[in-house]
Amino acid sequence: MWHKQIIENKLQNLLSFSAWTILLASLYTESILLFVFACFFIVYDLSSKLYLKYVANDFVIEHEKQRVKLFAGETGIMIVRINHFGRLPIINGVLRLTVDNVIACDSYKTSVVKNQLDILIPISVAGREEIEISIPVQARRRGLARIRRVNLSINHPFGFGMAFLENNIGINHEVIIYPSPIVVEGLEKMTPKQIGNYYNRSSLFVDHTSTIGTRDYEQTDPFNRIHWKATARTTNLQTKILEPTSQFAWTLIVNVKDGNGIIGNLESVLSYVAYICQIATKKNIEFQLLINIRSSGKTPFYYLPLGSGKAQLSKVLEILARVHKQSVVIPFDRMLFYISKHHKLSAFTITLGPVTYKDEVIYQGFTRQGIENYKIIDSEGKGYIVKMLSSNTEKEKVLV
Repeated sequence: MWHKQIIENKLQNLLSFSAWTILLASLYTESILLFVFACFFIVYDLSSKLYLKYVANDFVIEHEKQRVKLFAGETGIMIVRINHFGRLPIINGVLRLTVDNVIACDSYKTSVVKNQLDILIPISVAGREEIEISIPVQARRRGLARIRRVNLSINHPFGFGMAFLENNIGINHEVIIYPSPIVVEGLEKMTPKQIGNYYNRSSLFVDHTSTIGTRDYEQTDPFNRIHWKATARTTNLQTKILEPTSQFAWTLIVNVKDGNGIIGNLESVLSYVAYICQIATKKNIEFQLLINIRSSGKTPFYYLPLGSGKAQLSKVLEILARVHKQSVVIPFDRMLFYISKHHKLSAFTITLGPVTYKDEVIYQGFTRQGIENYKIIDSEGKGYIVKMLSSNTEKEKVLV
């Protein structure tokens, strides 16, 4: 885990050479004073080298997975647990944690090198001691801050030489910073349709598996809606009252590719996605997410299957936090083609990012399947939902 390096002080080497020279001279001159003086420096030199050689050989940082989840501007605590199993104490040590530069830490000295933040933490640990270091961090902007490297430098108690321990693997601690939601106007104008599992009081469709009550039987009621248990209890025919439902799931399709790189308004697009998913969670609407960033899984791009609730929202926000400008993207039309062949879309799609004429041809295929397609446009710091073209002549309609 650790790569250790001993850095010797040139002055100490000079004193060591001088001590051995004085020792030989004391034996020649039979001077007890010079002999004691030389022996003192020789013992000091050997003890210094032995201390630097063996100190922190059993120094362990726990690798237990830790995640701190924040929105930009919020503050959290990152905890580093240390077990020092060695007998020699660590005095005047400095622990250097190298993390991605999307957080700030005002409690300790920091420096920025090549878009990475070094946090310098002074530590002193007794032999066979376990300590816990709490590091307050402030989320500066959306992204992922992972501890990439850990270094420990230990100065000799008397200032001669130092031991340097390096771990380039890092530890499994992350600060996940979610995008700040930006309002998208017009979402409330989207109306449910067809039979589904979304509760809608005015829907003409009902969920036959969800009974919310009973009432007295009427002649126009179908026979298969009679509630026989309730009828037996009341001795009068009772009809099931079924929950009115409709289909209202959303498929969010995100295009982050622009030419040969990432779109310039990446942060705005991800913030719109965050807002839409928050609204869907609040209204208990199911949603799924697809982003044209290459993934190593079964699906060749970022894909979160259909779901709802706070757990689904948390998964989306974490995916959005992990998107960065060095991500490997795939052509948007290739992802759309893959979706049309391998994925079942919901009744509504909401697209974010650039859409070309070539892409619209695929969307027209979605429309012929009964899917309503929308996209988000930017205007003065807000997003607006627009119904996409169903043909080459139909105009886009802003839902506000």
